[in-house]
Amino acid sequence: MDRASASSRRVNRRNAIMTIVGATLATPALLRLTNAQGLQRLRFTLPWLPEGSYAYAYVAKAGGHWRQRGYDVELSRGYGALAAAQAIAQGQFDLGMGSAPGLVMLSNKNVDLRSIAILDYEPTMGVCVLASSPIKSPKDLEGKRVGQTLTSTDAPFFAPFCERNGVDISKVQLLNMDARVRNQALVEGRVDAITGLASSVLGAIGASGKEVRFMLYSEYGLILYGNVVMAVTPKLLEQNPEMCRAVTEGLLAGLKYSLTHPAESQEMFLNAVPELKMTSTAQEFARLGMGVQRFSVLAGGADVKTQGLGWANHGKLDAMTDFVLRYQAEAGSKKPNLETIFTNRFIGSIKLSASEWATADKETKWVAPKLGKGA
Repeated sequence: MDRASASSRRVNRRNAIMTIVGATLATPALLRLTNAQGLQRLRFTLPWLPEGSYAYAYVAKAGGHWRQRGYDVELSRGYGALAAAQAIAQGQFDLGMGSAPGLVMLSNKNVDLRSIAILDYEPTMGVCVLASSPIKSPKDLEGKRVGQTLTSTDAPFFAPFCERNGVDISKVQLLNMDARVRNQALVEGRVDAITGLASSVLGAIGASGKEVRFMLYSEYGLILYGNVVMAVTPKLLEQNPEMCRAVTEGLLAGLKYSLTHPAESQEMFLNAVPELKMTSTAQEFARLGMGVQRFSVLAGGADVKTQGLGWANHGKLDAMTDFVLRYQAEAGSKKPNLETIFTNRFIGSIKLSASEWATADKETKWVAPKLGKGA
């Protein structure tokens, strides 16, 4: 691998993080109001646009899982996991979603946040090609055009993916594109492959009728664990732990329902996002995104089944952190205390029975082949 290119990519990633940290203006903490029904109002940010992979948050709201715990939660779209985490840290939102690697990286930029639940375990980062593509292995990417969104969570992992799989990245033509342009470029054949998260890409492209295949980074030697996490500031966690518990359990209750009642959850999600529901591809877009998200939760394995939804395995987080710091951080960056950042304090009350897990697994089997996991 071209070490200069890898170094340049790490620097670009660090610069992007610093831009996000610096550009987000500090704002006063939100004033939490009470509505006419006596519910405490909270603002909650998603990491990205409303899509099937975040449907469970809309289920938590529409299904009354937050309301019955005393909270009226306003959901807002995000502009990327790092930006969402920074917005939470600056008090623009009470709580929200970020990424596990992002929280590790931001801790070295003095952006202090806490993960109070891991919401899925397989990041689904990887390289996506059309099903008919002759690209069958990482080495086949040499000499090809690859579309990439540099501000996306997955972007910094393409270089180590190439390094670990014998791909000469200097022979890959990388093209930086907006996410929607990137997806369309693959459909139209203007690029041979794209990088991204299957949780977003599969729904966007699959809903158009095009079949795609993924090479997930986790299947090619990259040590990744945890994708979306629920994040709060240390101050809020200290001052109002019961609110944090209630909102966490409400969100996980919505996740549980979406795992076992996908059809009903899909309708709840689309009814909550009318501008999406009006599109001709809405149903398939939501179905695909929700399928990938279920796949990612099931990747939590025995930990989640025994400990409950949201559980953080600190051993796996430790291995992921070493990997992330090696490829993303500045030399000499300090390894954070993972048991402080990723707490299981509010985890354990929302569990699935054996029959419920069997239902979730049955509802998810069709997704695996699309992600390069076999039948």
